[in-house]
Amino acid sequence: MMVYATLAAISFPAGALLTVTGGFLFGPVLGCVFAVVGATCGATVLFLAARSILSKVLAQRGGNILHSTIERLRRDGFLYLLALRLLPIVPFWLINLAAAFCGMRVVPFVVGTVIGMVPVAFVFASIGAGIGDVLAAGGRPDLSVVFGPTILLPLLGLAALLLVPILLKSRRGDGRL
Repeated sequence: MMVYATLAAISFPAGALLTVTGGFLFGPVLGCVFAVVGATCGATVLFLAARSILSKVLAQRGGNILHSTIERLRRDGFLYLLALRLLPIVPFWLINLAAAFCGMRVVPFVVGTVIGMVPVAFVFASIGAGIGDVLAAGGRPDLSVVFGPTILLPLLGLAALLLVPILLKSRRGDGRL
């Protein structure tokens, strides 16, 4: 957990590998729990640092993707954060920084991070646990399954489901969910 927290805090992109390793070493449930706790601690450290010290410097260097993400988080913070956490294609560090720059409060950030990470972390930890079984049987693991339709499509569907209230809100135009 400390390694995961440290790497998340310094924005080192090793989350998927660490989660798979956690599943391999501790099984799918504990691997998921350890990954979520470590990642959340590291994300919160980066979030707080970005909100206080780094905000002006990093906001200037963030580019269009960061500014677009900041605007969405500012409007629909919690649900948008949940949806982004479910997509293993959006960089973890980018979400942390965008949430900090838009002024998101700490508690919704932490709760959204935990809830949004659990499904993805469980999938990766389960894959890690399955690698042990494959190795014990003398086989060769294939991690490309992570980006296959049986894993990625349900996660994308869940993320899309979380975005439905945001889309309905924008269609009504009144700002209420």
